[in-house]
Amino acid sequence: ILGFVVNGNFNDNDEDPTSTSFVRFPSGAVDYKIESEGSNTRKWTGVSNNINFKHTFDSTGREITADVDFAFYNNKSKTQLTTKIFDADGNKDGNDVVLRGDIPSNTDIYSAKVDYLHPFKNGVKLEAGFKTSYVTTDNQVEYTRNNGAGWTIDDRSNHFVYKENINAVYAIFSKSIKKWDLSAGLRVENTNAKGNQIKTDSSFKRNYTNLFPNVGLSYNANEKNQFNFSYSRRINRPNYDDLNPFVFFLDSLTYGQGNPYLQPQFTHNFEASHTFNKFLTTTLNYTQTDDIITQMLKQNTEKKVTYQTRENFNSMKQIGLAVMANFAVTKWWNMNIYTNVFNNHYSGIYQNGVKNDPIDIQFTTLMGNLTNSFTIGKKGWSAEVSGWYRTKGAEGLLVANDMGAVNTAISKQLFKKQATLKLGVRDIFYTQQFSGYAKYSDVDVNVYSKRDSRQLNMSFTYRFGKKNIAPERRRRSGASDEQNRVNTGGGN
Repeated sequence: ILGFVVNGNFNDNDEDPTSTSFVRFPSGAVDYKIESEGSNTRKWTGVSNNINFKHTFDSTGREITADVDFAFYNNKSKTQLTTKIFDADGNKDGNDVVLRGDIPSNTDIYSAKVDYLHPFKNGVKLEAGFKTSYVTTDNQVEYTRNNGAGWTIDDRSNHFVYKENINAVYAIFSKSIKKWDLSAGLRVENTNAKGNQIKTDSSFKRNYTNLFPNVGLSYNANEKNQFNFSYSRRINRPNYDDLNPFVFFLDSLTYGQGNPYLQPQFTHNFEASHTFNKFLTTTLNYTQTDDIITQMLKQNTEKKVTYQTRENFNSMKQIGLAVMANFAVTKWWNMNIYTNVFNNHYSGIYQNGVKNDPIDIQFTTLMGNLTNSFTIGKKGWSAEVSGWYRTKGAEGLLVANDMGAVNTAISKQLFKKQATLKLGVRDIFYTQQFSGYAKYSDVDVNVYSKRDSRQLNMSFTYRFGKKNIAPERRRRSGASDEQNRVNTGGGN
C-alpha cells in the first residue's frame, strides 16, 4: 500500500486586550495607574505532507512500513502596545508610549522512519524501527518605540535560529502465554541541537543520548476481569516557541520571554489498572518527572516589572486514582463517566536573581467528566450533553481555582449516512473562566482571565471513497512528535 496525506491549517487571529494596573505603596495607597491597550494580529499558515508505504510479506503478519514527512509553518505576527500613565488622582502623566513589533517566524520539519514487524512461530513478536528528524526554526522580532518624540529602534529586537536533529532506534518483544501478555522494549535517542542569537552573536550546542525502557504485563483472569501493569521512561522536549528568547509584551508591566537554555524533562511512569466486565476501568498511577518544564512568574521588584517564562524546576510527583465507566442506560441513551483524583507535588529551588528560595507546593484535585449521547428516532438524529468540573489544583507554581463547563450538540445524518451536519454550543453557562494565584519568594500575583469560551459551532462532514480502504489511512504521521511542539497559531 502506498499513500500520501496533506494537511493544511490557516489561521487569521486578532486580539485587542486591555488592562489596568495599579502600583501601590506597602500601605495599599495608589502610587500611580497604568492603562494598556494592545492590538495583536497573527496570520499563521501550516502545511504538512506525508508519504507512507506498507508491505505485508506473508499471511503470518510480517510487514514493513515507512513514512517520509515534510512540514512547514509560517507565522506573521504584528503587535502594538499603547501605554498611558495616570497619577494617584487620575491625572494623565506625560505622553502616551507606543511600542510596535513585527514578529515573523518560520519552522521547517523533515522526518523519515521505518518500522518492521516480525511474528515468530513460538508466539514471540518483534517490533523494531528507526527514525530521524531535522527541524529548523527561524525567528525574528523588530520593535520600534514612540514616546512622543518620533519612532526609534527598541533594543529588544532580536534574531534567533534553532536547529535540531534527533535520531532514534527501538525494539519491542512481546509474547502471549495462556492468560498472560508480556512485552518489553528499549528505545535509544540521540539529540543534536544548536541555537544562535545572530544580533548578539551568542550560541549554544547540545548533544546527548538517552535510553528509554518500557515493560508491560497483562493478565486475563476471566471474561469479566482483566489486570494490567506498565512502566515506562519518557522524554518531553520543550516547544520551539518556549526556546525562543524573544520578549512578548502582555501589558505595560508584564511580558513573556522564552528560555533557550531549557532542557528536556524526563518522566518515570508506573500504572496499574483493572477492567471489570468490559465497562468499568480503575487505574492507579504514579509519576515522577525530573527537570520538569514549568511556567513561572518572575519579577524585577526594583523596576516593578513581572515576566512570564519557563524553566526546568527540580521535580514533580503525581499519584492518582481514575475510574471510567461506559454503559448504555437505555437503547437510546449511552453514558460515559470519568473521574480522577490526583495529588500534584512540586518541589525545588526558585532563583529570583538575588537569592535561592526553596518551594514546596502540593494540592489534591478532583476532576470529573460526564458525557451523555442520545439517539433520537430512526431518521439519523442524535444529541449530546456533556460537562466537566475540576477543583482547585497546582499547575506548576500557579494555583488554579476550580472551574468547569457544560456543552451540548445536536446532529443529523444526511445523504444515506455519508454526511453529518452538527450544531453545538460550548460552555452554555459561561463558567469556563480561569482564575488563580502565585505566591512564592517575592512573587504575589492574582490572575483572572475571561475569554469567549461560550461558542456556537456548526460543522459538516462528508465521507466518500471505499470504506474498506479508509482504515489503512487512519494512521499517525512520522513527524507528529515534532509537529506537536509547534504553536498552531491560535494565540497564547
